[in-house]
Amino acid sequence: MQRQRADSAEEDVHSDLVISLTQAVLGGTAKVKGIYEDHLLTIPSGTQSHERFRLSGKGIKRVHSSGYGDHYVHIKIAIPRRLTKEQKALVAAFAETETVTGGTVNGTTSAGKDKRTVADDPDDVLLRIRQALSSKSAAAPQPPPAAAPSQTAGSSEETKKEAKTEPKKETKKGTKKGTKAETETGTETGAKTETDTTKTKSKRGG
Repeated sequence: MQRQRADSAEEDVHSDLVISLTQAVLGGTAKVKGIYEDHLLTIPSGTQSHERFRLSGKGIKRVHSSGYGDHYVHIKIAIPRRLTKEQKALVAAFAETETVTGGTVNGTTSAGKDKRTVADDPDDVLLRIRQALSSKSAAAPQPPPAAAPSQTAGSSEETKKEAKTEPKKETKKGTKKGTKAETETGTETGAKTETDTTKTKSKRGG
């Protein structure tokens, strides 16, 4: 909802923009109808009622000089008059969590310093909200303990050293030594035995 009015002294434009309670609390965007075109206004979270935003150069075209005036947007917050039981319970839960700054809230009682509680909850909607909030807080996952950097680095280096060194030692021991043993048994010993047999035959023939 928006209402526009022009500034009689200048080429500026002023308009009222009504936003919802959730838009004011959480922030959002709203369309502003301009003189020549519409604008999308960004509403910061925590916007207060009667707060003013300026759209520079979005006003009326100046007659005796170049350029345009400005467009000022005045915020109005619409407070809902009727709430469902779920909405009312949510607002009551918020009332229990906020810090008391003075005065009272209908349907709540004092619960110690700067705290209040809601006693009237016929459908247990507020109770379920409390349980959901408490269970979510209790079930919050704890971060796993961080490993010591020195131990992790040392384990990593030892693993790499074993993976790199061990196969090399096995290859050297199994291949080189095995080949040498096979050569000594199959070639040198065999040749020596064959020579001894030939000499024995020669002596008998002589």
